[in-house]
Amino acid sequence: MKKHVFSKYDKGVYKMPFVPAVCYDCHTVFSTQLFVRDIRINLSGLEVHKCPNCSEKGRIVGGMYEFIDYTLTVLKNENHSIYELNMLYDTFMLARELNISPKRLKRDIKKNFPEFQDLLLLLPETNEDYQLCLSILTQVLLAVIEMSVAEHFHHKETKDLVKIVQNIKVNQTIDQIYSQNTGIKKRFL
Repeated sequence: MKKHVFSKYDKGVYKMPFVPAVCYDCHTVFSTQLFVRDIRINLSGLEVHKCPNCSEKGRIVGGMYEFIDYTLTVLKNENHSIYELNMLYDTFMLARELNISPKRLKRDIKKNFPEFQDLLLLLPETNEDYQLCLSILTQVLLAVIEMSVAEHFHHKETKDLVKIVQNIKVNQTIDQIYSQNTGIKKRFL
């Protein structure tokens, strides 16, 4: 029987997820099937096999929890609507697909989504890291959108405007990303 492992990061409130990895080729975030008691342990750069999307190798990226936590803080800051998040998601997806430069994306975000400008702090200047960050941002955005819509329907709210769920945590987001990338919900111990 598996024991529950709690992280100091979540102050014992949520179970610890398997450590996330990112595919070298397609930048899909997926579970390493490796877990640790304290997420602050440095496993950065450790290679893992079998991306669920393309079956290539991936690696554990340092700072993933902090990256997601910061993204969630920015997204929840103003109690944005799902419509706004969908527009932002589309902007990041287009930037990925059309290889839009970091400079142009930053200009577009500042002009069209000034309330999300703080996300620009996450975008590095090197192209490889830029593509990786865009991919992770889109996966986080999609996870937040899916969890917020599910919560909205769960409570059968009748509002026309669906707001972002304010109590979404990092581990819930990672679990949702695993689910959206693999179709498998069970990722916690």
